[in-house]
Amino acid sequence: MNDAVTSRPLGVPIDEIEGRFRAAELEVSRDGDTLVLHHDTPLGGERLQTRVAVMAPDAADAQANAATAVVRIFTALPPAYARRYDAEMICFANRFASLGAFTVSEGFSFVGSRLTIHEGNPDWDWQLPLAVTAAAASVDAITGGMERFLKKAQPQVGSSAWTEADLDAVEAELAKTCACTRNRSGLAAEFSLESAAPAGKPGTGTAYWELLTQPPHSELGGGLLCILQLAHRLGDAQKRHAALNLLNVSEMNSPGLPPHLGAWCEGKGGDNFAYVSFLPNLLHEVPGLAARASGWARSRAEAVVNLLDMAKAG
Repeated sequence: MNDAVTSRPLGVPIDEIEGRFRAAELEVSRDGDTLVLHHDTPLGGERLQTRVAVMAPDAADAQANAATAVVRIFTALPPAYARRYDAEMICFANRFASLGAFTVSEGFSFVGSRLTIHEGNPDWDWQLPLAVTAAAASVDAITGGMERFLKKAQPQVGSSAWTEADLDAVEAELAKTCACTRNRSGLAAEFSLESAAPAGKPGTGTAYWELLTQPPHSELGGGLLCILQLAHRLGDAQKRHAALNLLNVSEMNSPGLPPHLGAWCEGKGGDNFAYVSFLPNLLHEVPGLAARASGWARSRAEAVVNLLDMAKAG
């Protein structure tokens, strides 16, 4: 098989992802056009493998979203580990998400992330470090965070690489279109979702967005916590947990949505919906990442309005 083709399936330079893994002295192998990252720490008695797979979007998605490829990053969870978690615990575990979601699809439990590639790979400069970090850290963030919580172990500490100047830059951009508030360790904004409502339906209110330099992630240490809170509420816990998992499944399979680098979980209201990401300090090197994440949050909030309405009616 031609090495040039397998190194860049559908034009996606996964050879550069492989190079970053090897530079960090991580064990990586190839399975056809898929990279396989082998983790050192066993989970549920098994050594984990994270697969970085390049897939073609279906014709409708490709045309609607100008997508040329989809990069899916997923780590199968051992059955013995996955059996410990019911739907409620999975939703709670996703509060510890960094760049991937604990998801169940067709009885298969995994931690997954997605990036959509467009013609000419114009976003590859920031997609590359995000893909590498998602593959290396997403599982540890969730499983490590949960283990520390369950064992009441001391969380990691550390200051954030994101500064007040970084938050000032994001605030200046967001303030052009929405209300913002600031303090030394964070930024909050309100996104109106009125324009996202389907024709003939009332508006869906407001989504709340936060960027927080504190607290650090309990497993990964310092970084930037990103929380999108929706006003949608679903009092039935069983339906709510199913809807949250459905959202995470949809994120993996929908190239038109913003990058899936986080997880849907229960929000601060307990019965509302939230999307959580945590950007570790090493991603501070990606220029404008906090501003990009803010744009993704607004787009994500607008995109899920119809899906949440369907879940509430289900």
